[in-house]
Amino acid sequence: MALTAILEILDFKGLLLFIVAFLLVADYVKNRKPANYPPSPVSLPFLGNVFNIDSKEPHIYLTK
Repeated sequence: MALTAILEILDFKGLLLFIVAFLLVADYVKNRKPANYPPSPVSLPFLGNVFNIDSKEPHIYLTK
């Protein structure tokens, strides 16, 4: 009974949104670093540090 009521409330888009949000939060919790780690540049899921690359000389930045 309760399961059918929940399924009636959630449509496919809502369920998909919930799954994506859950996976992002789970990834954040899994990859969380302890307090004694050294600082590093902020990275985004699936994009990484692509915004930190020097736009004038990206080939030099990537060889470092």
